[in-house]
Amino acid sequence: MAAEPFAFNIDSLPPDKITLFDIRYDIEPHKSVSPWSWAVKYTLYAKKIPFHIKLVEMVDIPALSKVLGLQPGEGFTAEPMYTLPAIYDPSTKKAIVDSLAINMYLDAQYPESPRVVAEGTKGLIKAFLTAMKNLDYACFPVAIEICLGLTTAKSREHFRSTREKLLGVKIEDITPREPEKVAAAWAGIKKVFDTMDGWYGDNTFIMGTDVPTHADFVVAGRLMLLKEFFREESEEWNRIAGWNDGRWGKLLKYCNDMWVV
Repeated sequence: MAAEPFAFNIDSLPPDKITLFDIRYDIEPHKSVSPWSWAVKYTLYAKKIPFHIKLVEMVDIPALSKVLGLQPGEGFTAEPMYTLPAIYDPSTKKAIVDSLAINMYLDAQYPESPRVVAEGTKGLIKAFLTAMKNLDYACFPVAIEICLGLTTAKSREHFRSTREKLLGVKIEDITPREPEKVAAAWAGIKKVFDTMDGWYGDNTFIMGTDVPTHADFVVAGRLMLLKEFFREESEEWNRIAGWNDGRWGKLLKYCNDMWVV
């Protein structure tokens, strides 16, 4: 049975609130695991900006992006790739893609709320985001098969084929299974978190502020993904949450308790 063609009209969006476009996954309760989208959600909650979430199938992202007039961004290879999150603000009729660009837009458009990207720190944040890729690389082997299982039926073959073409191996062959390989993978993840702990030092939030900023929301987004992947009661999640004197569990709890309904 052929997949239904993508259909979308901007006029169908709520006229009185921002729409956040997020990737649909088969997971409860949020139907989403994207850490980049969580970085935007936390900002919207922090700024108390009303918003609506529209979930989008992974295979429909290019079509949606073209309707919104969004350009492709950096992908896994040199080839450009359409990505989410994106927002549409009906008050300005602007569509923005990429979590940092979105959060900077929200800072500029809603100046009465606390800034999440301090003036003059865009370059520093970009360097931080590059460094954060080390966590993505470390988690990839233990997370990729879980992510495949949570991808919707409509998008699963796309997810599998694009990743396997890039990597040259089946996704199931990436997951470490022998005890020594599992231990090595988790040691690599712990090493990255130890490095991140050094970035924070004695600060609760990485910029030394009283409240979290974009960089903290980026970290919390990764933590939310790992919590959703492994589930709250799992040994894996509780291991991560407890590392570095419980810093990561506390950071995620702070973000979720304050703003996530």
